[in-house]
Amino acid sequence: MGPLRLPGFEWMSCHHGRLDLLNGIQEFKKNMAVNKSPKPAKADGLGRPTTKSAETRSRIVQGALDALGRFGLYETTTRRIATEAGVRLATLHYHFSNKEAVLLAVLDLFASDMTTILDANARDALSLNERIEAALRANWDYVQSSRVRQIVQYELTLYALRTQGSEWLAKRQYDAYIDAFASLLCPVNDLGTNPAREHADELARMMLAGIDGLILQSLADATQIHLATGLDILINAVQMRAEVLGCNQGKGSLLTCDLLK
Repeated sequence: MGPLRLPGFEWMSCHHGRLDLLNGIQEFKKNMAVNKSPKPAKADGLGRPTTKSAETRSRIVQGALDALGRFGLYETTTRRIATEAGVRLATLHYHFSNKEAVLLAVLDLFASDMTTILDANARDALSLNERIEAALRANWDYVQSSRVRQIVQYELTLYALRTQGSEWLAKRQYDAYIDAFASLLCPVNDLGTNPAREHADELARMMLAGIDGLILQSLADATQIHLATGLDILINAVQMRAEVLGCNQGKGSLLTCDLLK
């Protein structure tokens, strides 16, 4: 049998000494670590989205949400997600490259659901104050009806922040929520770099911060009376801040500012 050759370094003869051998092994491990870097998540099976494919992906994402609710983040595996979704493990990996890709889809689902709820319940409000109140109350009603989802969402956020290289997931999630609120307050044709949009972003961040605080209090078992009072205070505070910013409630633009005149 000839001399053993490992990929990543030239095999050293015994007379070079044990030190050379150890150096070679270290270089080999280093190269192997580089080669094992994670690959980007697949968006869909073979890049050919179909109605059936979209339905299967939706089932898998819902299965992930169910598994996260039952087992918690760290006990949720792709096998358990597949079981909850009612699909084979191979089917899951056809649509998602790994567990992290499924978790990202769950975060996207949360943001999409929130945007849908805001649009359905607050888009018809004509004035800025009315829309602020309608958006916050609709968001809070959804929160109250989905306690397990709120716990899962916080777990996923903390997971993203604790996992090196995944911090962007948390930022992406909160950016989506802020954009959902801001876009509701400032019409699409007003979006861009202008004072109206900047004020909409500020009000959106204030709304999200307040809702987050109420969610944590709710999960910690605060009384309904205290939570309802907190929501009223938040609504009034955001409306007052809008007034301080000089925002008015014109019909053509829900959020315009005196600074633009």
